[in-house]
Amino acid sequence: MPNFKRTRSLRNVPTHYCPGCGHGIIHRLVAEAVDELGIREKTIGIAPVGCAVLAYDYWDFDVTEAAHGRPLAVATGIKRVRPQNIVFTYQGDGDLAAIGTAETLHAANRGENLTCIFVNNTVYGMTGGQMAPTTMLGQKTATTPFGRQPHKGDGFPLKISEILALLPGVVYVERVAVSTPQRVIAAK
Repeated sequence: MPNFKRTRSLRNVPTHYCPGCGHGIIHRLVAEAVDELGIREKTIGIAPVGCAVLAYDYWDFDVTEAAHGRPLAVATGIKRVRPQNIVFTYQGDGDLAAIGTAETLHAANRGENLTCIFVNNTVYGMTGGQMAPTTMLGQKTATTPFGRQPHKGDGFPLKISEILALLPGVVYVERVAVSTPQRVIAAK
């Protein structure tokens, strides 16, 4: 059995994520992919306000911050100025599917040469677990204690991945989970 070791692109610092949150696992998967592909020196990540805000502390490659909902706009600018770089965004559902919906849809529709990692935990996790655009029907949150009820003013979940998959500029969309070891392996 191989020894478990820290991948080079993942810094040895404790994270701020809540216990049980998948962000730490996803950070490791991203770092492993960057190292395995040998693209560390030309990778640029963009993280927004929200749970991802401290990503620059965890990855040992170039990472910049963007205003809430604007990582894809920032990534577009970086990629157009530095087309030789591998540019990706790391966004939560509040960022990508709420305040950043316009930037998300337009970057996808233009077919920008970017990777977008969308971490959907179905709530606004950093601010107390309020309902997000992706909160599932019946799911209880801090602001929907009886569960999300579409006909009582909560609306329906925004199926942003399915919407993006319909756009002609999008090359690849996949929904994965990191809730079990088997799913982590499959996600990678």
